[in-house]
Amino acid sequence: MSHRHMICPGPAGGTRRAWLSALLLALALVTLAVLRPSGAVASVGISLGVTFPTSVTVGQTDVTARLQIRNTSTAPNQSEGLVLNQIVIVPSCGTVMSGACSMPDPGVFSLAPTASGDAGTACAGRSFTVSPPDASQRVFLTAQGGSVVIPPPSSGTNTCDISLLVSVRKQPTIDTDPPTAGVQTRLFTSVTGTSSISGLTVTTRVSTYTTVLRPTRPDANGDGSVTSTDALCILRLLGGFAATAACPNPLPLPDVNLSGAVDSVDALCVLRFLGRFARVANCPYDPPA
Repeated sequence: MSHRHMICPGPAGGTRRAWLSALLLALALVTLAVLRPSGAVASVGISLGVTFPTSVTVGQTDVTARLQIRNTSTAPNQSEGLVLNQIVIVPSCGTVMSGACSMPDPGVFSLAPTASGDAGTACAGRSFTVSPPDASQRVFLTAQGGSVVIPPPSSGTNTCDISLLVSVRKQPTIDTDPPTAGVQTRLFTSVTGTSSISGLTVTTRVSTYTTVLRPTRPDANGDGSVTSTDALCILRLLGGFAATAACPNPLPLPDVNLSGAVDSVDALCVLRFLGRFARVANCPYDPPA
């Protein structure tokens, strides 16, 4: 008895290969559709500009610094507002590495406790609380009365400009650019914003150089002139006199000889400048000619 083997017809070799190729291509397209990264993050944008004098002098007060924060989002996020999440300033930074202040230089600048939004921008009329420096010398600006939302670029008001006042307390201990005359430091700022619709978050950072100069005269109380009152204000700070309206608190330049400490020598430096003494050790001021 013979057995007949039934052979089911199937695709020829070439056809089978074509079918397998089509299947692999379909799987590859599905995989790409799943794994392809979204380009939306790159479309939510924020830019930051910082305006600060290129040189300041120890003892200056109420020097204006300005932050210009802009919503630069593009398609497909060009119609989304940008919520300001965080504004951080390191007033004086000796070294910036990997987009962060790796070596803060404390005490060079002090910031007024409140900053204000500039007219004609999305922050007009808004006030910002300026925190004291934390352990890393970071200062945080927090909007009063709720979050600030910067409108989309098409609005024509897609900027938030903030002005804050800075006082110069001492020269930096770290010179960020030794070959350049004077002592340089960096004002380091970072801003983070989140899209009000897509929820995507973006951060930008900027560091700005400035030169901090030595004062040319011992104007301790910052009134624009040097008189015996400056010496009295220093002695008042040391506990030698009662309060007087001529002595603001804090004094703009109590450490007039920049020794790193306020003591009676600073008062003597004032008197030396006024011609009351022939010479005072560690006093960098001579009487004006």
